[in-house]
Amino acid sequence: MIEARSRQVVIAGAGIAGLTAALAFAERGLPVKLFEQAKQLQAAGSGLQLAPNATRILRRLGVLDRLLPNAVRPEAVVLKDAKSLRELARVPLGQAAEKRWGAPYLVAHRADLQAAMAEEMAGRSDIELVTGARVTGIAADQRSVTATVEADGKTTSIAAGLLVGADGVWSTVRA
Repeated sequence: MIEARSRQVVIAGAGIAGLTAALAFAERGLPVKLFEQAKQLQAAGSGLQLAPNATRILRRLGVLDRLLPNAVRPEAVVLKDAKSLRELARVPLGQAAEKRWGAPYLVAHRADLQAAMAEEMAGRSDIELVTGARVTGIAADQRSVTATVEADGKTTSIAAGLLVGADGVWSTVRA
Protein backbone atom coordinates (compact mmCIF):
# COMPACT_ATOMS: atom_id res chain seq x y z
CA MET A 1 0.00 0.00 0.00
CA ILE A 2 1.22 3.51 -0.83
CA GLU A 3 1.79 5.76 2.16
CA ALA A 4 -0.48 8.81 2.23
CA ARG A 5 2.39 11.29 2.03
CA SER A 6 3.96 9.48 -0.93
CA ARG A 7 0.68 9.95 -2.80
CA GLN A 8 0.90 13.72 -2.42
CA VAL A 9 2.10 15.69 -5.42
CA VAL A 10 4.10 18.89 -4.96
CA ILE A 11 4.14 21.32 -7.87
CA ALA A 12 6.53 24.27 -8.14
CA GLY A 13 4.94 27.05 -10.19
CA ALA A 14 1.32 28.08 -10.74
CA GLY A 15 1.41 29.20 -14.35
CA ILE A 16 -0.68 27.41 -16.94
CA ALA A 17 1.46 24.25 -16.80
CA GLY A 18 1.40 24.05 -12.99
CA LEU A 19 -2.33 24.73 -12.76
CA THR A 20 -3.07 22.14 -15.46
CA ALA A 21 -0.92 19.56 -13.69
CA ALA A 22 -2.59 20.32 -10.34
CA LEU A 23 -6.08 19.85 -11.78
CA ALA A 24 -5.08 16.67 -13.64
CA PHE A 25 -3.46 15.02 -10.61
CA ALA A 26 -6.39 15.98 -8.36
CA GLU A 27 -8.77 14.57 -10.97
CA ARG A 28 -6.92 11.26 -10.54
CA GLY A 29 -7.43 11.35 -6.78
CA LEU A 30 -4.02 12.63 -5.73
CA PRO A 31 -3.74 15.48 -3.21
CA VAL A 32 -1.74 18.41 -4.57
CA LYS A 33 0.26 21.16 -2.91
CA LEU A 34 1.05 23.93 -5.40
CA PHE A 35 3.72 26.55 -4.62
CA GLU A 36 3.92 29.87 -6.47
CA GLN A 37 6.64 32.38 -5.69
CA ALA A 38 4.48 35.41 -6.60
CA LYS A 39 2.25 36.78 -3.83
CA GLN A 40 -0.76 36.36 -6.12
CA LEU A 41 -1.41 34.63 -9.42
CA GLN A 42 -0.48 36.83 -12.33
CA ALA A 43 -0.51 36.02 -16.01
CA ALA A 44 2.46 36.79 -18.21
CA GLY A 45 2.16 37.00 -21.96
CA SER A 46 -0.85 37.61 -24.12
CA GLY A 47 -3.03 35.60 -26.47
CA LEU A 48 -3.14 31.85 -26.90
CA GLN A 49 -4.52 29.59 -29.58
CA LEU A 50 -6.07 26.49 -28.07
CA ALA A 51 -6.43 23.58 -30.47
CA PRO A 52 -9.18 20.99 -29.95
CA ASN A 53 -6.79 18.57 -28.24
CA ALA A 54 -6.18 21.26 -25.58
CA THR A 55 -9.84 22.23 -25.19
CA ARG A 56 -10.80 18.56 -24.76
CA ILE A 57 -8.44 18.43 -21.77
CA LEU A 58 -9.80 21.72 -20.42
CA ARG A 59 -13.33 20.26 -20.69
CA ARG A 60 -12.29 17.12 -18.78
CA LEU A 61 -10.69 19.27 -16.06
CA GLY A 62 -13.83 21.40 -15.66
CA VAL A 63 -12.22 24.56 -17.03
CA LEU A 64 -13.65 24.92 -20.55
CA ASP A 65 -17.10 26.23 -19.56
CA ARG A 66 -15.45 28.85 -17.35
CA LEU A 67 -13.21 29.98 -20.22
CA LEU A 68 -15.77 30.07 -23.06
CA PRO A 69 -17.35 33.47 -22.19
CA ASN A 70 -13.91 35.10 -22.56
CA ALA A 71 -12.72 33.19 -25.64
CA VAL A 72 -13.22 33.61 -29.38
CA ARG A 73 -14.08 30.78 -31.78
CA PRO A 74 -12.50 31.76 -35.11
CA GLU A 75 -14.34 30.52 -38.18
CA ALA A 76 -11.15 29.78 -40.13
CA VAL A 77 -7.41 30.23 -40.39
CA VAL A 78 -6.59 31.89 -43.70
CA LEU A 79 -3.07 31.79 -45.13
CA LYS A 80 -2.25 34.55 -47.63
CA ASP A 81 0.68 35.50 -49.81
CA ALA A 82 2.45 38.41 -48.11
CA LYS A 83 2.86 40.47 -51.30
CA SER A 84 -0.31 39.87 -53.25
CA LEU A 85 -2.60 38.98 -50.32
CA ARG A 86 -3.89 36.14 -52.49
CA GLU A 87 -5.45 33.39 -50.38
CA LEU A 88 -3.22 30.33 -50.38
CA ALA A 89 -5.15 28.08 -48.02
CA ARG A 90 -8.10 28.10 -45.67
CA VAL A 91 -8.50 25.79 -42.69
CA PRO A 92 -12.12 25.74 -41.53
CA LEU A 93 -12.57 25.98 -37.78
CA GLY A 94 -15.69 27.05 -35.84
CA GLN A 95 -18.44 24.43 -36.05
CA ALA A 96 -16.39 22.42 -38.57
CA ALA A 97 -13.57 21.94 -36.07
CA GLU A 98 -15.95 21.04 -33.29
CA LYS A 99 -17.73 18.51 -35.48
CA ARG A 100 -14.47 17.02 -36.79
CA TRP A 101 -12.45 16.92 -33.56
CA GLY A 102 -15.18 16.92 -30.91
CA ALA A 103 -13.97 20.10 -29.23
CA PRO A 104 -13.67 23.77 -30.17
CA TYR A 105 -10.66 25.68 -31.48
CA LEU A 106 -10.34 28.81 -29.34
CA VAL A 107 -8.34 32.00 -29.06
CA ALA A 108 -8.11 33.43 -25.54
CA HIS A 109 -5.95 35.68 -23.41
CA ARG A 110 -3.51 33.85 -21.15
CA ALA A 111 -4.90 35.74 -18.12
CA ASP A 112 -8.44 34.50 -18.87
CA LEU A 113 -7.26 30.89 -19.10
CA GLN A 114 -5.30 31.20 -15.87
CA ALA A 115 -8.31 32.80 -14.12
CA ALA A 116 -10.63 30.00 -15.31
CA MET A 117 -8.19 27.39 -14.01
CA ALA A 118 -7.78 29.18 -10.68
CA GLU A 119 -11.59 29.38 -10.30
CA GLU A 120 -11.92 25.64 -10.90
CA MET A 121 -9.09 24.93 -8.49
CA ALA A 122 -10.52 27.15 -5.75
CA GLY A 123 -13.55 24.88 -5.43
CA ARG A 124 -11.44 21.80 -4.74
CA SER A 125 -10.28 20.65 -1.31
CA ASP A 126 -7.65 18.33 -2.81
CA ILE A 127 -5.53 21.21 -4.17
CA GLU A 128 -3.77 23.64 -1.85
CA LEU A 129 -2.27 26.75 -3.47
CA VAL A 130 0.47 28.46 -1.46
CA THR A 131 1.52 31.84 -2.87
CA GLY A 132 4.63 33.75 -1.86
CA ALA A 133 6.44 30.41 -1.58
CA ARG A 134 9.31 29.10 -3.66
CA VAL A 135 10.74 25.60 -3.98
CA THR A 136 14.48 26.13 -3.49
CA GLY A 137 15.79 22.59 -3.30
CA ILE A 138 14.98 18.92 -3.70
CA ALA A 139 16.20 15.62 -2.31
CA ALA A 140 14.99 12.22 -3.45
CA ASP A 141 15.33 8.64 -2.32
CA GLN A 142 13.75 5.35 -3.41
CA ARG A 143 10.38 6.11 -1.79
CA SER A 144 9.77 9.84 -1.98
CA VAL A 145 11.03 13.28 -2.81
CA THR A 146 11.45 16.14 -0.36
CA ALA A 147 11.03 19.74 -1.48
CA THR A 148 12.63 22.58 0.43
CA VAL A 149 10.26 25.56 0.39
CA GLU A 150 10.98 29.16 1.38
CA ALA A 151 8.05 31.37 2.39
CA ASP A 152 7.84 34.43 4.63
CA GLY A 153 11.49 34.11 5.59
CA LYS A 154 11.03 30.53 6.81
CA THR A 155 12.27 27.29 5.28
CA THR A 156 10.25 24.08 5.50
CA SER A 157 10.49 20.61 3.99
CA ILE A 158 7.59 18.83 2.32
CA ALA A 159 7.71 15.09 1.52
CA ALA A 160 5.79 13.85 -1.51
CA GLY A 161 5.59 10.99 -3.94
CA LEU A 162 6.16 13.28 -6.91
CA LEU A 163 7.58 16.76 -7.50
CA VAL A 164 6.69 18.61 -10.70
CA GLY A 165 8.86 21.49 -11.89
CA ALA A 166 6.61 24.06 -13.58
CA ASP A 167 8.47 27.03 -12.16
CA GLY A 168 9.47 28.66 -15.41
CA VAL A 169 12.61 29.42 -17.30
CA TRP A 170 14.80 29.93 -14.22
CA SER A 171 13.56 26.74 -12.56
CA THR A 172 15.31 25.55 -9.43
CA VAL A 173 13.49 22.22 -9.66
CA ARG A 174 14.57 21.38 -13.21
CA ALA A 175 18.13 22.78 -12.85
